[in-house]
Amino acid sequence: MKILIIGSGGRENAILNKLLKHELFFTGTNAYMSEHATKIDIDEVDNEGLIGFVKENNIDLTVVGPEAPLKNGIVNEFEKEGLTIFGPTLEAAKLEWSKEYAKVIMDKYDVPTGAYESFTDYEEAKTYIGDKAPIVIKYDGLAAGKGVVVAMTNEEAHTALKMMFSSYGDKVVIEEFLDGYEFSLMAFVSGEEVYPMQVAQDHKRAFDHDKGPNTGGMGAYSPVPMVSDTDIDEATIIINKVAKGMVTEGVPFKGILYGGFIKTQDGVKVIEFNARFGDPETEVVLPRLESDLAEVFLNIIHSKEVVLEWNSTFTLGVVMASKGYPLSYKKGIKITNPQGLHMGTKLEDGEVLTNGGRVLFVLGTGSSLEEAQKDAYDKVNKVECDYLYYRSDIGNNSL
Repeated sequence: MKILIIGSGGRENAILNKLLKHELFFTGTNAYMSEHATKIDIDEVDNEGLIGFVKENNIDLTVVGPEAPLKNGIVNEFEKEGLTIFGPTLEAAKLEWSKEYAKVIMDKYDVPTGAYESFTDYEEAKTYIGDKAPIVIKYDGLAAGKGVVVAMTNEEAHTALKMMFSSYGDKVVIEEFLDGYEFSLMAFVSGEEVYPMQVAQDHKRAFDHDKGPNTGGMGAYSPVPMVSDTDIDEATIIINKVAKGMVTEGVPFKGILYGGFIKTQDGVKVIEFNARFGDPETEVVLPRLESDLAEVFLNIIHSKEVVLEWNSTFTLGVVMASKGYPLSYKKGIKITNPQGLHMGTKLEDGEVLTNGGRVLFVLGTGSSLEEAQKDAYDKVNKVECDYLYYRSDIGNNSL
């Protein structure tokens, strides 16, 4: 088939690796993907341009990676034109692009989550926070994984609130702090049919021992030994509740429903939902998939039964990020001997250069988590670039 992948980060690199037998195209810039697919110079939120390209080149399937095109209604526009595309509609993807909407759906369909309040007025939100720390402050919309602050002190909470209103927008959701063990479970969803993937754990904080600001993710691994089958069953039941709820709401979900969960003393609860493959979780989950990914995509789109087969390999990946990320950083720094999947790179005059905050996702594999961790860090040590930093403790939560 001819397949167009929307996006060019580590997640899209992982998707590409499962579709290599097809003729591939992608949007964006990625040195690795450029070697295996044809880059097209159309912006990922240019629906008209993408539709024109797909029609002109007889593309059989379009796969949406990032969240921004979903919020831009790419699936709705493609479906109007009778084009085959994998991803939820604008209305269904609201589970991700509005934290408040997701909370409303969770409350309505009896999904366990933290208590919350929404605010559009800074002073009212400031008064509400008071001295309630620890507390969670979230921007209501999309912020590339950086619109959430878990404030452990009152000072952090008020600083975060001020930043949210000044940097992102005019609505925040303030949530109860949930204490426990976090994990991610993604599922292929087609209406009320839910097909869960393998569990993974992300590392959000920038530095070792979960210190520093939240990022888009600094590493991940799968499976997660500390997450039991019972925990996974509880998370799957929750995803099923939401899938059925969306059908009841008249906005059936087709695509990837990502659940960010936390195992608390009171059971498994939801931290957030995303409406697409997680990044970096996808990079450790998809390598374990034995089923034909293109066939899975098409079966979800056409409401056919999906069979997922998985291998028993342990996977662990380390993000190598530009110094300064998640704040300001330079681009265009040469990388010698890059390893793993590319998250933010470009190819220029035959050289691989940095082109983003998160640059490489160095993947290790093994028959145990210890083996996968050692393999990943052995590969990290082969990368030559003084401008990159990484966490040295990915996987230690389980080890």
